[in-house]
Amino acid sequence: MKQPGQSSGSLVTLMPGNEILAFGLFQLLPSGRTLLRAGQRVALGGRAFDVLIALVSRSGTVVSSEDLLAQVWPGVFVENGALRVHIAALRKALGDGQDGQRLIVNIPGRGYSFVAPVSRLPPQLEMPPEAATAAPSNLPQLLTEVFGRERWIAVVASDLMLRRFITLVGPGGIGKTTVALAAATTLSSSYRDGVFFLDLAPIADPALVPNTLASILGHAVHSGDIISALVAMLRQKAMLLVLDNCEHVIEVAAKIAEEICKGAPLVHVLATSREPLRARGEHVRRIPPLEVPAASDLTAEQALAFSAVQLFADRAAAFGSFVLSDNDAPVVCEICRRLDGIALAIELAAGRADKFGVHGIAARLNDRFQLLTSGHRTAPARHQTLNATFDWSFELLPEATRTLLRRLSVLAGEFNIDAAVALAADSLMPAPAIAEHLAALVSASLVTASLVGEEVSYRLLESTRAYARKKLIDSGEFYRVAERHATHFRDMLLPAEVNADTHSDSAWHQVYGRQIENLRLALDWASSDDGNRQLAIDLTVTGIPIWLRLSLNEECRQRVEVAVGLLNPAEHQSSHQAMQLFSALGNSLSYRFDSRSNKAWARVLQIARALGDNDYKMRAIRGLWTNALGDGDIPLAEELAVEFTGIARTSPDPADVPLGKRLTGMVFYYRGDFQAARALLERAMAAQEKLETGRHLLRYRLNQHTVTGTVLAKVLWFVGCPDRAWAMAEAALTRAKETEHALTIMDALAYSSCHLAILLGRLDTANHYIKELLDQSVCDPEGPWDIFGRCWRGVLLSKKGEYSSAAQLLSEALHQMPPGNFLVPYNYFLGELAFALGQSGEVARSKETIAQAIESSVLQEERWCMAELARFRGEIHLIAGDATAAEREFLRALALSQDQHADSWALRAAMSLARLLMRQARRAEALELLRQAIGKFREGFATHDIQAASKLVEEFR
Repeated sequence: MKQPGQSSGSLVTLMPGNEILAFGLFQLLPSGRTLLRAGQRVALGGRAFDVLIALVSRSGTVVSSEDLLAQVWPGVFVENGALRVHIAALRKALGDGQDGQRLIVNIPGRGYSFVAPVSRLPPQLEMPPEAATAAPSNLPQLLTEVFGRERWIAVVASDLMLRRFITLVGPGGIGKTTVALAAATTLSSSYRDGVFFLDLAPIADPALVPNTLASILGHAVHSGDIISALVAMLRQKAMLLVLDNCEHVIEVAAKIAEEICKGAPLVHVLATSREPLRARGEHVRRIPPLEVPAASDLTAEQALAFSAVQLFADRAAAFGSFVLSDNDAPVVCEICRRLDGIALAIELAAGRADKFGVHGIAARLNDRFQLLTSGHRTAPARHQTLNATFDWSFELLPEATRTLLRRLSVLAGEFNIDAAVALAADSLMPAPAIAEHLAALVSASLVTASLVGEEVSYRLLESTRAYARKKLIDSGEFYRVAERHATHFRDMLLPAEVNADTHSDSAWHQVYGRQIENLRLALDWASSDDGNRQLAIDLTVTGIPIWLRLSLNEECRQRVEVAVGLLNPAEHQSSHQAMQLFSALGNSLSYRFDSRSNKAWARVLQIARALGDNDYKMRAIRGLWTNALGDGDIPLAEELAVEFTGIARTSPDPADVPLGKRLTGMVFYYRGDFQAARALLERAMAAQEKLETGRHLLRYRLNQHTVTGTVLAKVLWFVGCPDRAWAMAEAALTRAKETEHALTIMDALAYSSCHLAILLGRLDTANHYIKELLDQSVCDPEGPWDIFGRCWRGVLLSKKGEYSSAAQLLSEALHQMPPGNFLVPYNYFLGELAFALGQSGEVARSKETIAQAIESSVLQEERWCMAELARFRGEIHLIAGDATAAEREFLRALALSQDQHADSWALRAAMSLARLLMRQARRAEALELLRQAIGKFREGFATHDIQAASKLVEEFR
């Protein structure tokens, strides 16, 4: 039975002989007419092989079709089609085009070119005779299936052929030994004198390593210089040596490998270690974790596409009757992710599935070193438990490096050298020495390092951090280091709001946004019974811009409420920090139909007035203005907009005056005064093009330039500029997405993109935007976005003629929000519901619903959609058979829209009335009405409504 990673094809033997042409994972032996992929023969037809030789031998140049035909079919006339057939077969055999890799390129009109880099290796490989005796080997057999390492096995096998000395590096349990054994097994027939494996883990004394190696090779060495004797013995050998677990005897392992590679030219060395050997000739390959799904909401089939999940499912099944189900898949994904894709940790976790089940394992991962304790009895002691695996690495570190690792355990996510110094530097560990110790931890695979921009970023895997944190607690240093961690990130995050003006979005995220995990960790400690009250309040205040910028509304609310509870009674009434906290609370509760938002903003305004703080006065007034619209109180919203504008004129921030215009313009918009609204919004937009800043988003919750664009887009549609309206809506959504701010994106989708796509008859686009909105709504599950999305989906279904489904969806969504709310335009959606009910035959309920919508709009002075509501009522009267009442409502809709200069509403009213007039044989009136309505437009002639009106004109002639 073929073992995992084992080759089933013929393999080559290392001997003097033929030149090799190497490219990628392939070796081409022209004289032996053999193509190998990672040492394994690739089946290839004779003509295709000749084509390959012709192209590879002239790589980087264009070989004409005529030259190829002459070389491959000498003296024979062959059509070009035959060449194309063999080129296609060759591409398939090479995997040309997979993963973006190009090997053979067709140059139209000229021929073909082999474009991959080709190396010419010294002659050393030839095929063994069929009756050759099997080479000796002591390789242990892999008894379980290998998951997710196919590429690495092939890469390592190829590397060994080309580079001779490879070290596989990675943290304990990552699977270095598995990859090494599988690669060596793949190449087991490639070495004339065999493949030999030496596990160095049991050898405590480095001096015993050379003799142990000699013994495994079957030779006794009687020399004072054992390594030199070993090299002399191996000088004529063609052999692969696998040196496993070198880290604890790394100096002698490095010396042996280096000397053998220097003195025995046909011996190859494959080593594994938790850190590089740093020997001459060594090529290091870092083995990555298994592939882990980023998302958790996967089905079993989707989850099993990831190697970490495959390994868990296979090992869990070995201990019982486990079969991965759709219900368990998200939990297993989470387990694999929290175990960082470390193969050993996943195997140990899977081994507990029969006892705890996957949900029990997930619940116990916070105490993973107690949970992950049941390795195979025959496994090495360091692989019996996760704790033992880390003990093995930890004990090899110098004491100062251990101390640094312990102190780094309070960090979460990525960190830089400054954070390491802030946490660890003291009289016993000076700041300049920390970089050296950190480099040692990276080398030992206990800390990962990556280049982010121009700065090196570091990270502890979760299991490493959990292990080191336990060591930190045991050392008695935890409180001191946790306090230093909290203090460092409080100071580091303090300029986040101010710097939103001076940093680009990406740069701001790079500096501040990626520290969200450290903010959380610091707050968890500072807010605990053993923490620090003032630090908890300070951290919460400095964290507010982070939560707002990352659209973490619910997390912001929860953290701020804890901090508010830590304030003493005097601070509640007058402190600057209380004002900041209540402002964040008001923001996080906005758009949630929650009365506590008004109370929070009232407290902010009270404190701001007492402190004379105009910045927070404006923040509070804007918050109260938003809530006034949410309550359908237009007079109050107008009063607050006027007050905001007055203060904005004295503000040092030039973006505040345009915001005042936007607030006032929106009041005019809701009142249906579209001309006044357009004038103010266009002036605001022109100013914001030059003045919009990142800090404004943090002060006022949304990107204000985008919000102005979303409202102005709808106003442009109302006043008969549909092309400009769509361009404005698309530009606003593009800007929103550029900010990468989820709340701004949802606002643009909900208030503009979805609505305008439906108004313009772009139903497929509307469907796409509605799906986007619903997908994004998970970012703010307590907000109105899901309701908004379901309402727009109901309207879309109605436009498609699916009236019963539309009515049901709209009814269910509207039931979840307060009547008359402007933030989600309740009255407008109520009108759409009434229309859908009428069309689906529920006429009585339809009449009640439209009456409610119109009555509420009149009471609240909400006139922006009044003409459309009147038109809906006319259509409902028609369904009920009352043509007189229908005409009255259509005329009312027409008059309202004309008073508002709302040419698009007027066109819809005109179409409804014209259809009725034609039924009454009033053809001339109908035609004149339509011509006048269409004549108002100077653009948008390809849009749905104008096309429909023009079609009616043609029908009525």
